[in-house]
Amino acid sequence: MEEAGKDFVFVLIDLPHDTSGQSAQVQQQNEKLAEQFGIENFPTVFLADASSMAIYSIGCCLFALAFGAGLPFAIAEIAELDLDGRYVILSVPAVGMGAMIGPGVAGFLYTGESALLVLTLVAMTMIVAAGLMWTAHRNKLSPTIASTE
Repeated sequence: MEEAGKDFVFVLIDLPHDTSGQSAQVQQQNEKLAEQFGIENFPTVFLADASSMAIYSIGCCLFALAFGAGLPFAIAEIAELDLDGRYVILSVPAVGMGAMIGPGVAGFLYTGESALLVLTLVAMTMIVAAGLMWTAHRNKLSPTIASTE
């Protein structure tokens, strides 16, 4: 514990259920901290430094934006390309399979010291997915003319 104290600042934030012993200022400060760091369960251990926290938060926001915009777009593209409606229904299990397999693969790749392999996998899969969707969209815009021979 003493060794960790050289590199980290330990902060204890008390968020009791009974707030009658706290001033309004402390209650407001605690609510703000719980909201800022997304604390929902107690106790919570949170490790961060000032520079990496902001960068990580921006990265999470951009990832959520890409996923939130990309998933409905992908399903809409599948629905438009699927003329007989047989494949669009597979979008739901495909998303479910990704949600089930993803954490297992990430857990396997995470070394405990670095998340570099997990982040590399995330970047590569997002690039491949965007490339495949871009190709399908481009092909939809310029359909191939079938030969009549």
